[in-house]
Order: sequence, then structure tokens, then C-alpha cells
Amino acid sequence: TLFFGAFRRLVRESDLVLLVEGSTYMDTWGSPLLWSFLWASHCAAKLGKPCMAYAVDAGTLTPFNAALARRVASRTGLIVTRNRAAAARLRELGVTAPIASTADNAFTFAVRDADRGWVAREWPRAAGGVVGLAMVDFNLFPAVMRPWGPKELCYKWPYYFSSSPQRARAGTMLARGYASLADHVIESTGTAVALICMEQLDETLAARVHRLMRHPESARVFSAREHDASRMTCLLRSLDLLVTSRYHAAVLSLAAGVPQVAVHHDTRLATIYEDVGLKEKWFVNPGPAGSLAGGFAALRLFKDVRGRVDA
Repeated sequence: TLFFGAFRRLVRESDLVLLVEGSTYMDTWGSPLLWSFLWASHCAAKLGKPCMAYAVDAGTLTPFNAALARRVASRTGLIVTRNRAAAARLRELGVTAPIASTADNAFTFAVRDADRGWVAREWPRAAGGVVGLAMVDFNLFPAVMRPWGPKELCYKWPYYFSSSPQRARAGTMLARGYASLADHVIESTGTAVALICMEQLDETLAARVHRLMRHPESARVFSAREHDASRMTCLLRSLDLLVTSRYHAAVLSLAAGVPQVAVHHDTRLATIYEDVGLKEKWFVNPGPAGSLAGGFAALRLFKDVRGRVDA
């Protein structure tokens, strides 16, 4: 998303431009991702190439990005969203391109038969039941472009996660809160805890939570970097309960009717919970990034989460 000249060349050499990314029309992750998709759409329109945006979502945008998205996205040949709410947000934004809605195909993802039951086979502790925590350190977002920065905050050069003393304190409180929640689950139910990393960037938080736990022997980190989609889906669908900030953890587990609680991260998770009727009772909003820096805010968040888990 840095080399815009390469984007234009790729569009020029293609017969069809297909944009596939759930966060296409939002800037939660960071503006550069949005700009790269809009630039590809713009190049397609200028070069007379058909362009389709498939299974995208729409969420919060700064005023500048909203104006840019309205102008450029309107020139897209077809936009396919993965829920009606996203389509409605685009229309409210003023996007005039044709928009269709469809369910996320992750709902019908088929796993390999050989992967069924793999968690219990490889982790005997899971035989007594597993509660999953699919966590996100939302204090790291949005990502920003910069020529250099701390190595530990580099997502993929030149993108770095947001940082400040307040965000760092909030990240610490988040890790402590999840560690306390994991220990509570183990002590009150006897089940094991799976610390689930849907993306590699979740591994730092998961490892931190694991180190802070009183019962780390009853928990294990599972990362999509080490396990493919079939194995991760089998894990998610085998859970007794899921606490998630990851959209696809929620979607992939719903096919098995896994009870779940969401800790709000972005619009996608809020929308899916509203669509399936879970938002009013099983959705917790921690507030804006950095808001957990105060101990009271973190205590209130995890008190709410624990109450829903115990229910």
C-alpha cells in the first residue's frame, strides 16, 4: 500500500480489478489501507477497467476519508457488502455505485474431516472443555505510516502501530484483565482456556496474558500463523464458550452454535452481533482506544465481561 505507481501498472495490465478486503470502506485500521483501495478504484475508472469490490464492510470514516470514499467508490462497477447494514452506511454516505449484499461465506466454511477433534488429540487438557479468548489489543490502532519507529511497533514497514504512554498503560490493563478472566474461568469451571490469535499480530497480547495468568498450565496459545483455516475453525467450533474481539472468530464459531460474548473492536463485530440478535445482551463496548489506562475503566469492562461469561 506504499507503491501507488505499482497499483496503477497492475490495474493497467489487468482485464478485471477485484477488491477483496473486509475493511475496505473504513479507517479503523488506518487510512493507508483505505487509500490503497480507493486508488485502485480510481485507476480502474480512469483506465476503463471493470472494477468490483467484493464482500466488503463499511464503518467509521474521518470527514476527509468520507468525502474521498463517496467520490471514488461511486465510480466502482459493483460493490458487494457482507451485510445490509454496510450497504446502508455506504448509501447514507452518498455512494451511488450499484450495491448488493450477501452473507459472509465464512459461515459455510467446510473443514477437513481429519481435523475434527484435533485439539483434544494434541492437548489432553482440552478433554474437560475449552473456553476461547480471541483477543485484540485495540490500543494499537490505527496504524500509521512513518519512515522509522520502534521495531516492536512495526507491523510491516512503513506501517507502525499507534503508541503513547496512555495507550501502553491501557494495553497493560487489557492484558491483566484477560489474565484474570482466564484464571476465573479455570477456577470456577475447571475448563481449559485457549488464547486464540486469529492474526499474527494478536500473538504479543496472547503471550502477555499467558505470562500473567496464575494457571498458565491450563491455557495454551493457538495462532493462525501455525494452524491453517481448517484447524482454527475446528478449534473455534469445539469451544464451550467464546469471548471475542475478532469478527471471523465470531462468524466461524456461529456455525456450531458456540455461545459467545463480544468485546467491541470495530464496526464489523458490532454489525454481526446486531444481525444475529446478540448485541443487546452479549456485546461489551470498552470505549475508545486508551480509555482503559485508568484502573476503574478496566475493572468495569472486565466486570461486565465476567458477568456475561458467568451467565
